[in-house]
Amino acid sequence: MPRNEVSCEIRDLHDDKSFQTLASALDGVESADALRFNNKRITGEIIRSGADRGLSIAKWKCTSTEDICIKKLPADSGEEKKFLLLYFLNPAIIFAKKKKKLRISGSRNNILLSNSAGLEFILQARQPFYLFEISFTPSWLMEQLRDADPVILNRLSQYIARAMQTFLMEPFTQEEYKILHELEVCILIDQAEDFFVRSRLYNLVITFFSKVVNRKEVPVIQTAVQYDQLIEAEMLIMENIRKPLSIETIARKVNMSVSSLIRKFRMIHGKSIHEYYVSKKMELARKIILEHGLPVKKMAEIFGYNQPSAFIESFTKQYGYTPGYLKLASKKFSFF
Repeated sequence: MPRNEVSCEIRDLHDDKSFQTLASALDGVESADALRFNNKRITGEIIRSGADRGLSIAKWKCTSTEDICIKKLPADSGEEKKFLLLYFLNPAIIFAKKKKKLRISGSRNNILLSNSAGLEFILQARQPFYLFEISFTPSWLMEQLRDADPVILNRLSQYIARAMQTFLMEPFTQEEYKILHELEVCILIDQAEDFFVRSRLYNLVITFFSKVVNRKEVPVIQTAVQYDQLIEAEMLIMENIRKPLSIETIARKVNMSVSSLIRKFRMIHGKSIHEYYVSKKMELARKIILEHGLPVKKMAEIFGYNQPSAFIESFTKQYGYTPGYLKLASKKFSFF
């Protein structure tokens, strides 16, 4: 057992009791499905969200001034079986079976365990801690994978039927990182449709089990991607969607060089910062048109276009139809 000044025991982060236990132990402020910390011991937040029946998600983003040990206790007997799919986005220390110490590097940080298994992980002093957690029941999993490859279904059935504790570790791929980044932003800005979130979570779960079955060599993240700074950069873009900041300003605010920001942003999103900004601006424009039906000229003014034609061109390039067509179609097919 690790020697730490602070420790906290929980069984299921998605259970209200465990959430309240964390809040009490670490002096957190609970608000709906979020815990926020701003004290001498720890700063940051833990946010959870129910994505579907039998499926939930949580993300940790914290920095502590001293080592903190979080102990996930085995589920009580008779409690519904669940699986936890954990993504450690920074190097970390965990204690697994028989208190075996594992150091999670940047290339092996994806863990699956059943809730009947115990696990301890350490929030190391002055080291940013990022953990993405997906919790799902066997019934949800089998319902989603009814048409999956028989080999995968057979393997899943074996895991579900096991009486023993399940603990698996697999490499963490670049594609999975991109999906997690999308989900992170969805949680932060709270504007994604449920179907989008469920589809991304499904993708992550099936990808993990495919790796277990196939055991193929896959490209992994070998170096730090400065996750927190890229998230901050994206939030700055979203907060200034009508009047964009320069790349130099964004880089300065997130403490990155311009070249590093440009390179790593494209690596995560597959597009430049400008292309990303325009796509998000058009998403917001589409939402406003559907909800308020503003004239195209007014929309162009709102989003800083000197001419409506320039706004129409950007919108049409992204969606394949004009904003005028969208406005007309939304009226034609409205039930209200």
